[in-house]
Amino acid sequence: MQNSMPGDFPVNDTLKTSDLESYADFVRNQKNLDKRGVYIWGFRFFDPTIVKTSDFIPYYVGKHRKDIHQRIQEHVLELREGTHKIIRKELMLLNNRQEYFSSQKSVDHVYIHLRDTTPKNKLPIKEQLDLISHINFYVDNLYVSYIDVSHLKLTEDVEIKYIDYLERYIQKPLKYLCSRVGKKYPPSFKPVIEPGKGMENIFPKE
Repeated sequence: MQNSMPGDFPVNDTLKTSDLESYADFVRNQKNLDKRGVYIWGFRFFDPTIVKTSDFIPYYVGKHRKDIHQRIQEHVLELREGTHKIIRKELMLLNNRQEYFSSQKSVDHVYIHLRDTTPKNKLPIKEQLDLISHINFYVDNLYVSYIDVSHLKLTEDVEIKYIDYLERYIQKPLKYLCSRVGKKYPPSFKPVIEPGKGMENIFPKE
């Protein structure tokens, strides 16, 4: 860890992603408790046309300053409730899946509930039922990895800023993600990311 000034944040750290785990394995693994930092969740799909599991496709980058384990469970609950964009699984199984992650066109996805400043509008019951298989497909194929920053031993205020920068740093190269706009990070912020098992295609060695 390198600090240029007292109270400043480190700019040239080596960080490691956790090994990629299915959601079921992630929530059962006690090693994932009490972690804080940046997380990535996305999907791996069994494609019957090629009879193998594809590489991990990241869908969302987020952050949590206290408990990533709890936050991932909240995301899955939101998926089940339909407050995330639900893409038709047939599109997700196409060879060029990433274009659907980037476009997020209304004709390719739907919410059960619409997030807006106005009260949520529910879809008709039949359409909600039609989405169940797609939602189950999401959850059954959801995988998780994260970068824990607790080992850096930063003060609380510095860690908050560091996590904000790290979230945006991880989001930037993954242009097709469904993720909100985060804070910008300075050019000097260039941590080295070492990929855990299953994350090698996302953070290849230079």
